[in-house]
Order: sequence, then structure tokens, then C-alpha cells
Amino acid sequence: QRMGTMITLRDAATRQQLESQLDVSYRREALGRIVRGVAHEIKNPLNAILLRLDLLKVRLAEGDEEVMQELDILSKEVLRLNRVVTTFLDFSRPVEVHFDNLDLGATAREVTDLIRPQAALGNIEVICEIPAEPALMRGDPDLLKQAILNLVTNAVEAMSPNGGSLHVKVARSTDNWVLEVGDTGPGIPPAMRDKVFQLYFTSKAK
Repeated sequence: QRMGTMITLRDAATRQQLESQLDVSYRREALGRIVRGVAHEIKNPLNAILLRLDLLKVRLAEGDEEVMQELDILSKEVLRLNRVVTTFLDFSRPVEVHFDNLDLGATAREVTDLIRPQAALGNIEVICEIPAEPALMRGDPDLLKQAILNLVTNAVEAMSPNGGSLHVKVARSTDNWVLEVGDTGPGIPPAMRDKVFQLYFTSKAK
């Protein structure tokens, strides 16, 4: 019985050691992908900031009254960028989700307005279809906006510079709000579809 107990404890210790090694290996791999993905996550708001700054330079010279609105967009993007960077730098803790009341239609409109200058450079038409009534829901405004922005940015990059159409739609389905993002790009190859939910998987050269 003592020997049996000793073997059981040894097996348990070995299993725990293996699980620990696997956990370390997994976290190293995940951390490596996150480090590579930091540039990707930072790029989206930075590109938006740079494009808006270019517009501001022209509008300031012309005395445009919408300058304050553009500055407000820049401020929101900088704050969101700060949150993204903070999340990556503290990978040991889970992402904190801050639920709040939000209008999904307004969020979709904000994202499409944000991507429109980049889409125009790629000869891409942006269509945003939202209901007249507010699409009220509970969610994290920043994380939801980031998720939608990632989708539309990927769509724009896939269609540029040949052009195409990006369609973002918010509609009600029984008791739920449904957000659809569609594009006329090449689509995801079947061989890659089982990989698209892997952390920071990409088929892009850079």
C-alpha cells in the first residue's frame, strides 16, 4: 500500500510537472504571437490618426468648422490605443470587459466613418446600413469597436488596390441585433478557414 501510494504521488507529480511545462510552453508561444500582433493592433488606430491629421492640415488651412469633430475622433482613438497597449503589456491578467449601454448602429457608423478614408485610397465603396431606431445593447464599447474595426480593415486590405465594396449592416433578428460585415474581396481560402480564430494568425506577407 505504501509503494502504491508512492507511485500514485510520483505519477501525480510527473503529471503536474508536465502540465506546468505545457502551460509555460503555451504561454511562451502565445506571448510570441502577441508580441508580433502588437504592431498589428497598434497599426489600425495609428493609421486612422495619421489620415485624420492629413485631413486636419487641409481643413485648418480652409477654416473648416468640423475641425473639433475630427479632433474628438483623434482623442478617442488615442485613448483606445492606450488601452490596447496596456492589455498587451499585462498579458498575465485576463482582458477586463467593461459592460455599458451602447448603440450598435452608432458604433458601426463610427467604424465605417473611421475606415472610409483608407477605403477611398483603395478605390473601395463603403456602405453602412443601420436602422433608424437605436440598436441598444449591453457590451464593451472599446472591445466591440476594435473587433469591428479589425474586420473592416482586413476587408479593405484584401480588396486594395483593385477596389470593391464594403458593406456593414446592423439589423434586428427576433430579440437580437445582428451585425454583418461583407466585402467583394477574394474571400478566405478553405484551407485557412480552420485557422482564422487562432491568435494573430495571418496570411499577409507583413
